[in-house]
Amino acid sequence: MGQELGTVEAAITAPLGTRLGGFLLQRRLGAGGMAEVFLAVRAGPEGTEYAAVKRLLPHLTFDVEFVRMFLAEVTLTSALQHPAIARVLECGTAEGGHFLAMEYVHGHDVRELLGAVSDQGCPLHVSVGIVAELADALQYAHEFRSPDGKVTGLIHRDVSPSNVRIEHTGAIKLLDFGIARATGLTQVTRAGQLKGKVGYMSPEQCRAESVDRRTDIFALGVLLYELTLGRRAFYGNSDLEVLGKVVQGMYDPPRSVRDDIPSALESLMVRMLSPSADARPSTAAEVAATLRVFASQHSLDLSLEARATFLSALLEARPYPELPPASPTLHSSTSVAISPTTRARPRRGRWVAGTVAAVAVLAMVAGAGFLAGRQTSIEQGPPPSRDASVDAAPASAPEPSPASIARAEPVKEAALEATPEPAAEPVPNPESDLVESVAESPPAPIATPRGRRPKHRRRQAPAPNPARTEPGMDPNALLAPSLRE
Repeated sequence: MGQELGTVEAAITAPLGTRLGGFLLQRRLGAGGMAEVFLAVRAGPEGTEYAAVKRLLPHLTFDVEFVRMFLAEVTLTSALQHPAIARVLECGTAEGGHFLAMEYVHGHDVRELLGAVSDQGCPLHVSVGIVAELADALQYAHEFRSPDGKVTGLIHRDVSPSNVRIEHTGAIKLLDFGIARATGLTQVTRAGQLKGKVGYMSPEQCRAESVDRRTDIFALGVLLYELTLGRRAFYGNSDLEVLGKVVQGMYDPPRSVRDDIPSALESLMVRMLSPSADARPSTAAEVAATLRVFASQHSLDLSLEARATFLSALLEARPYPELPPASPTLHSSTSVAISPTTRARPRRGRWVAGTVAAVAVLAMVAGAGFLAGRQTSIEQGPPPSRDASVDAAPASAPEPSPASIARAEPVKEAALEATPEPAAEPVPNPESDLVESVAESPPAPIATPRGRRPKHRRRQAPAPNPARTEPGMDPNALLAPSLRE
């Protein structure tokens, strides 16, 4: 699941306990040039569900073109349902970046298997069985059709040992379908992605040409070669040297490395590793069919049980990961998590935060106005019984007597109770209710002409719009149009 985190990645990593969509991050598994990977859990009606959650690194979050391509590819591949392809459980955006939750595959990747077999290579029933199942998965994806019946043209582009996992039961899972296409759009991640994978890129990828399904067939041929012979097909002292060998088709013939390899299997490897795409098998289905005919002719057992027996003798079984004790969420997601099969949920957390901030500002303003009013009353004496401003009654009204002035305060209370507000029917506003409970208003006038508000009354602040944010500051603004409501 990627190399161990270094000091640079650790400085920008998401804290454990962060909630991304429906998943809670529990353990960091690794990081690469594009994302950091976590073991995460989600509670459901059938119990706890594990997932491998990839969170895009912060420097990619505001790369609009990259994010759009990433989410578009993930949304498309989330519809893939094949036993040899790891399922996409959820994708979306959270505070600080975008994420992808995939089915957690417990076991080992092919990279570990190659390290364990060393120069001996795997038994033919293991190498042929693994590649045949991967060919089935690729054929399914290559021929996958959208709801309107059109072939989507999905290509993996990164069939390599780190993207193939083997469960302890012998089952095979292909990871990260479609992500390589989005990764190729950014120069920042390209160097990190190429490192260690140049030997699995097709010649047309090395030349930066357009690719088709035969690119995946080339990479599958490299896997078949390495699993069977126990050594790299293309190697050199530098990435540039390796790329040159890939483009020229320079590798050791299979039977020169292991003389007991049947000629039929060598012939298939040579075709799959051809520098010319036209010379390779045209479909992954052809590769799978050829391998199964070969297995039948040589009585190879391609069953999961036979593969699991070999793995158990070679690699130590790992216990299922234990989760830390339950603890409160340290950082919860405040944005939308988009599931491939569900609609987006409202961003309640952001609405509440905006409401609280608005209430605090209004309370401060009201408090400042009240203090200013008190200061004015101390300097100018007691306030008159009737507002002397433009809101006062017409000039023809009789002057109040000293007795009425002495009774000003009781009259005020009675007038407030007896005079209804002439405004339209009030609309509930949670902000104004909270402000009235924490800030005291200055004394109100006895009466106000119809249609006018007292001067000291402030207009109610409009309710905050949770969808309105600073342009370019909200990762949700980078969502592909197909993912927006």
